[in-house]
Amino acid sequence: MSEVDRGRAMAASIVRVIREHGLAPEGIDLVSRAHALAMQSRIELLDDDHHPSYLHPGRSVLMLLQDVGPLPAEILATAAVHDSEDDDLWVSWDAVRETLGDAVADMVESLPLPGEERLTERLVGLDEGACLAALAERLDHLRHAHLARIERGGGRSTRRRERRGSPLPNVHTRGSPPAIGTGTGP
Repeated sequence: MSEVDRGRAMAASIVRVIREHGLAPEGIDLVSRAHALAMQSRIELLDDDHHPSYLHPGRSVLMLLQDVGPLPAEILATAAVHDSEDDDLWVSWDAVRETLGDAVADMVESLPLPGEERLTERLVGLDEGACLAALAERLDHLRHAHLARIERGGGRSTRRRERRGSPLPNVHTRGSPPAIGTGTGP
């Protein structure tokens, strides 16, 4: 199956599950446009359609529908276009606003980024729909973190955080972990 076929199969799954949950046709259209927008950069930039980030937008939407149940289309669309990990795959706020409207763009813009001070407080302080979208998106990344580390070589991009103007954290490594059972360090 080609990468476009995998993307189309995910899009069809999303529409099927949304219909099962009784979302109106306008809502189905909004979520479908959000998924298509999020997939554009993935199709262009990812060499492998089995990359853990390739189906991430669709998995985030399906997770909300399957684990939470029927939700407003704006929340599902936000989950599709938000990406807290892969800056190269990030959809600009302008593109979100132009394609999906102000409600989705405002919700996406309200979502905290990893590494922000008081991340937990920011998540708890969000309105319930935005919080659900952010948590589903992050949970999907966590579920696939073991694959993502392999793809990224263990690193993580900070480009979006730099764009938003927040300072980058200082990262220190301490060498090798202590040898197990010896009581001695490296």
